[in-house]
Amino acid sequence: MRQHTTVAAAVAAAIAAGSAGLAHGQQLPTLAQAGAAQSNGTVLYIAGSSAAEPAFAALITNLLGGTAGAAAVLTVTPSASGDTNFFAWSGIPPAGTFTGADGNTVWDIFYRDEGGSVTGVLPIVTAATINQINLNDTGNISYVSGAATAVATVGGSSANNGIDDSFTGGVIKEPVQLGIADVEPAALVGNNYPSAYLTSVYGSATAAQMSTINGSAVQLFDEVYGIFVNNGSTGSNLPAGAIDLSQSSIANVLDGTITNWKNATSSSGAAVTTSHATATVVNREAGSGSRTATDLYFTHDECVAGASHIHDAAGATGDFFSTGNVLAAANTTAGAITYATIDNFNTTKYPNLTLVTINGVQATNINAAQGNYDFWVEATAITNPADGTDQASIAGALVASAQTIATTAHTVDINAIPDIGSPSNTPSLPVSSTVSSTFNGSAAPSIYINPYTRSKSTCSVPASDL
Repeated sequence: MRQHTTVAAAVAAAIAAGSAGLAHGQQLPTLAQAGAAQSNGTVLYIAGSSAAEPAFAALITNLLGGTAGAAAVLTVTPSASGDTNFFAWSGIPPAGTFTGADGNTVWDIFYRDEGGSVTGVLPIVTAATINQINLNDTGNISYVSGAATAVATVGGSSANNGIDDSFTGGVIKEPVQLGIADVEPAALVGNNYPSAYLTSVYGSATAAQMSTINGSAVQLFDEVYGIFVNNGSTGSNLPAGAIDLSQSSIANVLDGTITNWKNATSSSGAAVTTSHATATVVNREAGSGSRTATDLYFTHDECVAGASHIHDAAGATGDFFSTGNVLAAANTTAGAITYATIDNFNTTKYPNLTLVTINGVQATNINAAQGNYDFWVEATAITNPADGTDQASIAGALVASAQTIATTAHTVDINAIPDIGSPSNTPSLPVSSTVSSTFNGSAAPSIYINPYTRSKSTCSVPASDL
């Protein structure tokens, strides 16, 4: 991990040779060039939603790589041996891609999903700087796959270093220039305010301030969520295979009213199990968009006066600060229940977790678009008003590509929002007539134009846009 100089010298010739087949202005940058771009300020710092990161990874690669795509983009990921969530991409975008792109200049885009939505919103409100990968820390960054991929070794963990942003090693404090949230900023209040995050580092914001910045947030795309239950661990005492739960039972388990699965019912009213089976809520931290989306949808917290809220026996600092961590914890806790976007359903990685049907309906993006499944939210983006012209332009280019069904990323949890984007996403029936099954010229998971919208209010009942 500490032989960057040797490795960089070894790959220089490979880069030159590998770039020969690329168009001018689309050569693969070296780590040294990526570091120089960060020093020169040809960068965009993004932070926020972990649910949206896979989509943005694809969008960023397309933006920086132009027609050459991933072949022209250096990707930097966290070390597999660590427990942090910092990413970076470096490329030479074609001239005219955005203001500042001239076909010769290296640009870096960073995405920190460490902490989730809170890190995309709060630092913009408070003007706090938070950690991103430091591409110039050659002692903590190195190539792992030819010249196209590198890893950054960042010291610390989500649980121990997230609340005070005390990560060490290959990181540097920078402003958030584009914030991504799973929900509108105004939803991150009350029981969903990021209370565990130290104000000495992140600052603090009132509900009024969250509401004010909400006005500048723009819709990106729909994210379809699901409920995950551990019925595979020894001692869960839950039936193996598919599980169906009524929406009301899920709400009662999440708010702590039901603590034993034998008191939960399916959509038909049948008991989930007749055996004693402890139901354990495994939570993301307050300030997480995933937690907020789940809380508002099932318990109506902050939507209805006097409503209940997600039960949190672990307390603010005992929760999990990333999607991967919360699913891993639920996977090892018999009878656990948790929540995440449905693209995280992975029977190899999380073999004990089942993605349940809710009221008898499977969690899919086509069911969401057809109005049969409404546990979905509208992800939003907030551009920092203190951004420079070039940063605002590159942020705008990413947002525009995310909004439009023809260019947005294709993962199984995404749908396009009606009547946004350019060209505008025009909904119609049947929903299958608005399908998009290719991304960047290749076959990809199908996504649809959802004819329903929440109009940037997670509390709202989806309304038809037809």
